[in-house]
Amino acid sequence: MTDAPTAPAPPTQTGRRSRAWRAWVVVGAAAVAAVGAIALLGGFADVPIEKLPVIDIGDTYSGNEVDTQITGTYLTDRKPGYTFDADEGMQYFVVRATLLNTGNDTDVLDTGLVRILLGEHVFPADAPDGVVKEGTTFSLDFLQPGLEVRALYFWEIPDSVDDGDDVVVGVFERHLIDDPRYGGKVYSPGEPMARVITTIGARQ
Repeated sequence: MTDAPTAPAPPTQTGRRSRAWRAWVVVGAAAVAAVGAIALLGGFADVPIEKLPVIDIGDTYSGNEVDTQITGTYLTDRKPGYTFDADEGMQYFVVRATLLNTGNDTDVLDTGLVRILLGEHVFPADAPDGVVKEGTTFSLDFLQPGLEVRALYFWEIPDSVDDGDDVVVGVFERHLIDDPRYGGKVYSPGEPMARVITTIGARQ
């Protein structure tokens, strides 16, 4: 006589919890990413307590490490600080900024403190391709205390973006936090703190 097929064992409580936990992690990560993008785009306009402040071109955002003043944006075919052009079908988007290290020590510049949202091209998580001191060929890696520096942040982007297109420039900030792994202090990932809503200036 053939034994009746055995029904599969029901999932254990531990198994159910594990799958549920993984699902919530995925949902939570997607929600965090969406909220990050919405914040920089201005989606919190109806939630004043969480609204990302809007500052104007030329206004200064006073951060805990660096005072940042966004002074303009433009497109160019030539990589800032270099002598060669962008790849075919591409161009460079440049944010001009004035930076001031407000601390007492030389600060290693976090290039991700300025980021952009540009039409359908969304870069809320992407640091610039580079930062140079304006008028020089020097990458801006450090900020001396009390010394104001004019900087050019740049991204290589598609050449479908034009002068006059809308752009949001986000000013980010990082904080010293406890390192749960090794102890001591480390810097957190940058958080969006303010935004400049503007249009792209004349091509240079």
